[in-house]
Amino acid sequence: MMDLDAVRRSVVGLTRSSGRVILDIYRRRTAISEKKRDGTPVTQADLASEALLSRGLPEILDVPILSEEARNAPYRDRRGWSTFWLVDPLDGTKEFLRRTGEFAVSIALI
Repeated sequence: MMDLDAVRRSVVGLTRSSGRVILDIYRRRTAISEKKRDGTPVTQADLASEALLSRGLPEILDVPILSEEARNAPYRDRRGWSTFWLVDPLDGTKEFLRRTGEFAVSIALI
C-alpha cells in the first residue's frame, strides 16, 4: 500500500525546489518567452520547472506524467491510466511575464 503521507512530503519538497528555480529566473528579470503551438507563452522558468519535475516525480512514485509543457502520450494510451501525475510546472505564465507575483507550481496525483 502506498504511504500517501510520505508521497505528500516528497512532493512538497520537490515543489519547493521547483519554486526556487522559478523565482531565481523571476528575480533575474530575464525570462525569455516563446509561443507554443496554441499561441500561449512558455518561458525558461516553465521549461526549467518541467525538467526538474519530470526527473523528480518518478523518483517519488513511478507513474505516468501528464504535463502542460511536455509532449504527452496520446489519449488512447492515457485513458487506461489508473494513476498519474497531473502537472503545470508554472501555472500562471502570463502573470509571471507581467511580474504580478501570481503564479504557482501545480502538481496533483490522480
